Amino acid sequence: MSEQFGFRQPTLEKRSYLPKLVFIETTVACNLSCLHCRRTTTSPKEQLHTEEIMRLIEELVEVGKPVLVFSGGEPLLRDDIFELVRHANSLGLITCMATNATLMTKEMAAEVKASGIKRCAVSLDGPSADVHDAIRGVKGAFERTVTGIKNLLSCGVEVQINITLTRTTKPYLRPMHQLAKALGAVALHVFLLVPVGCGAQLADTEMMTPHECEEALEELCELMFLGELPIRATCAPHFYRIVAQKGLMNLLAGQQSRLSSFTRGCLAGTGVCFISQSGDVMPCGYLPIPAGNIRTQSFSEIWHHSKLFEVLRDCTLLEGKCGVCEFKDICYGCRARAYFATGNMMAQEPLCAYEPKGFLQSAKGFNE
Repeated sequence: MSEQFGFRQPTLEKRSYLPKLVFIETTVACNLSCLHCRRTTTSPKEQLHTEEIMRLIEELVEVGKPVLVFSGGEPLLRDDIFELVRHANSLGLITCMATNATLMTKEMAAEVKASGIKRCAVSLDGPSADVHDAIRGVKGAFERTVTGIKNLLSCGVEVQINITLTRTTKPYLRPMHQLAKALGAVALHVFLLVPVGCGAQLADTEMMTPHECEEALEELCELMFLGELPIRATCAPHFYRIVAQKGLMNLLAGQQSRLSSFTRGCLAGTGVCFISQSGDVMPCGYLPIPAGNIRTQSFSEIWHHSKLFEVLRDCTLLEGKCGVCEFKDICYGCRARAYFATGNMMAQEPLCAYEPKGFLQSAKGFNE
């Protein structure tokens, strides 16, 4: 496998890793047509059955009791979704849901609350209908999503707002921060575009340059410093390098909770994993390389013994700037974007503008 995907064999002894956050793609069915969607298929024919997900949930309990996120597609389109949620909660797991909230009527929000969902992550890609609806592909999506958020909050369900950062949405970072506060969200999570699935079509037009990315993450750091709303950057690991450079790591750590825990930038395969609708276990939802499949292996076997995860857990295998960067332990670079750009998931982060001291020194020595 290592040769197939362009990375070297791991060299470090195995350490003990436990999953902190597990995403289950309960279905690929969705009522929206988002331009940046990471889905690699829209056919639900291989979807895991109820009993298969029930068994998976039971296996998760035995491997560290991670926070479990029911994702999609749109998970509310799955008939047994609340049965699955209740089963997870009955076994002591903290459960969350990633939803576009357009189907979140008052009645549905009440059922979400009753099932035991702790938090819903709801995506908003702009502070107005003209921005959000254009990205989501359905007119009226913004109004329905905002209504859904209000319905969830009125039922006592926490809401975190997610925004995908692209060239189009970059100017709306501060307005989105204001909107999240005004709505009563408990956190704002900012995702940096990874061009996978449907989102691959945006690579040429919507991917920011490293300089533009640095500007956006600097602005995000300023918003975090205000302390008005907990902020997390996802698929933007160099945000944590910027935070460290500004001496704000303690401030960031103080804003985290178990539902938005901080260890380092990229957690793919070390603290996070994604399970597709057909049972493939992948490092994250944006890195579509299977480490195994729960239909043929136990989750524990895949998590602890996958060669793919073993490679991701060895920082000595990072290449290019990432390999010599003094901030690699808290950043690690986005392995999914590296894979998209080069076919090698351990290559350097393509959207990082920082020039590590070690990289500059090695380049100087080479030139001499």
